[in-house]
Amino acid sequence: MDKRMKLYSSIALVGLALSSTIATTTVNAAETTGDTAATTTVTDKKDGTVVNNNQASTTGTTSDNTGSNTTDTQEDKTAVSTNSEMGPGYYDSGFNINSWFLPSLADSDFLSQIKAGAIEGWTKYKILPSLTAAQAVLESGNGTSGLSQPPFNNLFGIKGTPGQSWRTAEQDANGNVYYITATFKTYGSFQESIEDHNALLGTTPRYSNLVGVKDYQTATARVKADGYATATNYASVLNNIIASDGLTSWDQEAFNQTEYPHNAVDTSVITIKYVQNYGVLAYNDSGASIGGTNKTFIDGTKWQTAGSKVINGEEMYQVSPNEYIPMKYTTVGADGTVTINYTQGYGVLGYHLDGSSISGSNQVLKTGSVWKTSGAAMINGQIMYQIATDEYVPKEYTQFGNGK
Repeated sequence: MDKRMKLYSSIALVGLALSSTIATTTVNAAETTGDTAATTTVTDKKDGTVVNNNQASTTGTTSDNTGSNTTDTQEDKTAVSTNSEMGPGYYDSGFNINSWFLPSLADSDFLSQIKAGAIEGWTKYKILPSLTAAQAVLESGNGTSGLSQPPFNNLFGIKGTPGQSWRTAEQDANGNVYYITATFKTYGSFQESIEDHNALLGTTPRYSNLVGVKDYQTATARVKADGYATATNYASVLNNIIASDGLTSWDQEAFNQTEYPHNAVDTSVITIKYVQNYGVLAYNDSGASIGGTNKTFIDGTKWQTAGSKVINGEEMYQVSPNEYIPMKYTTVGADGTVTINYTQGYGVLGYHLDGSSISGSNQVLKTGSVWKTSGAAMINGQIMYQIATDEYVPKEYTQFGNGK
């Protein structure tokens, strides 16, 4: 990605102190050192190892699963300093502000590449998608940092081996900034990087306080407190990215996919789904088709509805005082299936056409299960969908109801 737009307006040149890996935005692969393939030691607190919280420095000594230890020596650190003319960041001597640009916060191309993986993090590990996305944006500079590019594809600045040696900025507990050279993991793709990040946060005891957290400000505060990054303003910068990019909508999308009962599918407006450039016939409430209406209700057109009713053995949406469109010819019903939408882990009863409930059917009609339908009927004063020869499930307990 070569989009070199404006500086992060709200971050205001937090500079190389933004996170333990934001310096990779300006680091060139030519600065890498040594062959790290044979190394097995993890050198960063992002690896899930236990860290002594009483350390004076946030880089300290950590260990991997083999028990090997490594220490950042003073000789490995390169001091940097502030420059009041450039803002509150930290820079090398001779740093030229005009040569350093970060991509806009709202980089829709990058966000579209990471969205599915971020949402999957909630499905598999209960790690908040907005947290994952904001960390990816910050740590990789919207996928433009050298470390995030092939063949490295490391979006989150996760250190470990086998990997690649990079020079990176760190902060100690007092906010003092310095450089170290560390080994960062490499991945075959963005997707692999996101999965590793989600698994790290979702399965490592060190980050267990993040699992299931739904409030992004709580999540960002905890990931900072857990020691994911050394930057003192790490949580506030993540909060800014989440708010600026509207990433809480990803959270809600993930919640809707995994937690029942879902909110009912919105059918206040329907879209005709048929053959391209062709239309469908509307029906009146007596069940007769209305000639010529197929020239109006063309594939792809949208119509406001005023409820629905069962006509000719199927549900139809009212689009005018006496015009109804069959549900099967709309985007909301084109696949001909219903999903049981009730309390997580429970099921609902099915009914016979005569209105009697079917004993034990709640053991089969479980929340989240999907059933092919073959029509609808009014039973016990409500719309029910046919899922077997004489078995119907109430609309209220499908995706078209609120499950209550």
